[in-house]
Amino acid sequence: MTVDAQRSRSSGKRRAVFFQFAGYPATVQRQVTPGVEQDRGVRVASDVHAVLPGVLDHGFMHHVLDDPSGLSPRAVRFLRHAAERTSLDVSHWPTTDELPLLSSRLPGVDVQATLTLFRRAAARYGGLRYRSVAWSFEETVTLVPVPWEADDYGPEDREAMADLIAHDTAHPYAVWLRGDGAVVYCFTGPHSAPAVPVFPGVDAMLEAEALYQECATWIPVSLDDVPGLAAVEAHAARLTSIPEASGYTERWWEQDGFRLHIWKTFAAVFPGSGARWAVWARSRSGELAARTFLTQART
Repeated sequence: MTVDAQRSRSSGKRRAVFFQFAGYPATVQRQVTPGVEQDRGVRVASDVHAVLPGVLDHGFMHHVLDDPSGLSPRAVRFLRHAAERTSLDVSHWPTTDELPLLSSRLPGVDVQATLTLFRRAAARYGGLRYRSVAWSFEETVTLVPVPWEADDYGPEDREAMADLIAHDTAHPYAVWLRGDGAVVYCFTGPHSAPAVPVFPGVDAMLEAEALYQECATWIPVSLDDVPGLAAVEAHAARLTSIPEASGYTERWWEQDGFRLHIWKTFAAVFPGSGARWAVWARSRSGELAARTFLTQART
């Protein structure tokens, strides 16, 4: 089917982008640039290898479902059991002729290197689709990394951006990929809003999703007189952080068979919204440990 993902921000001209989805195992449909793209994948510049995982020594990028390098075993299991690959039409990618205009719109940005990173992201994640249970989504999402055109930028924009998430339900916010590889969210209402960094990269977002999926099968833990967010967050220093799944606005911890999740994403994206937290236990012994943790956090 075809999904029409309309960019909607208060500044800049947001064109309609059409994402064509087909059944797995469709390949990513890309513009062919001589010397850049080959049958086995996308050749990327060596200076962006450290930003996204999944590049082999010979320089070709493979899709994350084919080569999940850099992901935890938990995230690999999630992708194998819950994700599929669709096709991604990136025929609207900026052309070489547009580079000077893009450079003039983004002074101080290495546009060529950034587009290389976006091309690499499209090769690794393009068309990845799964049913998300993350608090930010709770819907089917598809990763569609397609960079903005020059006319998509407003006068206040200072960083290169690409679309990242195509929603299957209406949301008042967009999810973009920033030129440094960070995943950012932005409110798309009538007033200008800042882009909020949520994850340092796409892999961290997938790692967090894997935790959400796993915790959906665990035991929710609470108390009649639950402690406040500040107390829980302060007490979390006693737990073991899960850094690969944590970002700038949401974090994960685990200890003794239970997990703690603190989520401030919508509080950052929508001023006035509240933060959330939750605890899940793998087993009854983990539930007892979690209750002890919460009781201590309350005192």
